[in-house]
Amino acid sequence: MTMPQLQFFSDDGYEDAIQILEHSSDHRILRRVDFPAHAIALTDLPHHERCIVRNGIFLDTETTGMDHETDEVIQLCMMPFRFAVDGETKESYLIEVQKPYIGLREPGKPVPEEIVQLTGITNEMLKGQSLDLEAIEELIAGADIIAAHNAKFDRPFAHKITESFAGKYWGCSISDVNWAGQGFESMKLSLLAVELGMFFDAHQADKDCLAALAILAQNTPEGDSYFSQMITGARTTTVTLRAQYTPFETKDLLKTRGYYWRDGSDGTIKGWEISVPADKALEEKEWLQSEVYGGGEASIDERELTGLTRFSK
Repeated sequence: MTMPQLQFFSDDGYEDAIQILEHSSDHRILRRVDFPAHAIALTDLPHHERCIVRNGIFLDTETTGMDHETDEVIQLCMMPFRFAVDGETKESYLIEVQKPYIGLREPGKPVPEEIVQLTGITNEMLKGQSLDLEAIEELIAGADIIAAHNAKFDRPFAHKITESFAGKYWGCSISDVNWAGQGFESMKLSLLAVELGMFFDAHQADKDCLAALAILAQNTPEGDSYFSQMITGARTTTVTLRAQYTPFETKDLLKTRGYYWRDGSDGTIKGWEISVPADKALEEKEWLQSEVYGGGEASIDERELTGLTRFSK
């Protein structure tokens, strides 16, 4: 059975030209991401009788900078979507994208010029603007999951808007999909889009949300979708390990294995950190003991995380 898929672009009027170019090895087609004209009917899904429909929100923030303590949200987009979950296989299907809430917010200090250049959001556009907390709370209340492209950036900023975000499961279209393992050279949203034959106007919160969902909706060569992979990842309990006091000469080994450096600026002991599924944590600790600490005493901080707690500070 062919997997139904939301259509995030239209070839209307260009079918002949596209067909010619698609047969050329010297050309590639990039389609502009557009809002899906139609939802997928539940009855079009395989084994629809055992599917349960859930609600989600794809979220994106534009901010005055990268610091969760001192910088502020200047734009918020919350794009609702509906998805169906097969109660037996746990496969997830994106079936509908709905019109987003988009709000601007005047910060307590002027927006840096580099942020204006990046986002196109000027201080004049933000003057007197505030977010509609009632509308935001209503959307949060109806959501089973909230997702973002780089949730570890967006979630702490979202918590500054309202703590209602803290009571929801979160997914991440970067860390919950193994892009590198599936042949992608970058996890940057605009480059993922190009590799999948699409393009969009980046650094506009609503365009970023729509592009992320368009990317996730694509089916993989194995027959599932990147969206289903993200939902599965969001449901997975993970363990974050931080290897502390590691020998300096092991830094390249740790980088190669996927560890990233934490400098201790959050008040914790600095070290090399990685997140793994809970059932792989023991194996990873054994690798650290053997390959990094040379069989000697190991100093490893360990935290178990779920979709409720991941990506928050």
